[in-house]
Amino acid sequence: MALFGSHSVVAAQLARISTFDAALAYLKSFHVRGSPEHTRLNAMKEGETARFEIGDGAFGIEQVYRTRFRGEANYESHRSYIDVQAVIEGEEGIDVADISRLSVVEPYNADKDLILYAPFEFGSWLRVGAGDVAVLFPPDGHMPCLHPGREPVLVRKVVVKVPVPPQPAPQG
Repeated sequence: MALFGSHSVVAAQLARISTFDAALAYLKSFHVRGSPEHTRLNAMKEGETARFEIGDGAFGIEQVYRTRFRGEANYESHRSYIDVQAVIEGEEGIDVADISRLSVVEPYNADKDLILYAPFEFGSWLRVGAGDVAVLFPPDGHMPCLHPGREPVLVRKVVVKVPVPPQPAPQG
């Protein structure tokens, strides 16, 4: 199931899994005022999105947007990538539920690495603020970008797409 916490807590939880090293180093740079990454994200206007290659098949999506109401969002999941979502400025809600509990409304689209699901009322709510990170694995249906309160909030966020490591071949 998903991991959640401050950047330092999540980095400690993933310290022995080299798959996440580049992603966590990239995200850490956004918390350093004056770094090229921090400056670049702060210069982005609302509605802008940019993609950056990180290496080892991982890439970052830097984005600035306003949070949405639940009816404007869908649960989603991915097969080929693990989402490492980091809020740099602002806050949002992310609803999370195991995909085995969700009903597919749009089957897997390999080009987008995306499955969309019907509304579900029994997910777990994560309140993600500046400095927090949520790691969402393929079984984690998630509905990000939600209002943390009653009004839309401006969010500066980075999502790192980390390739799912290949599974070892069964021994036989």
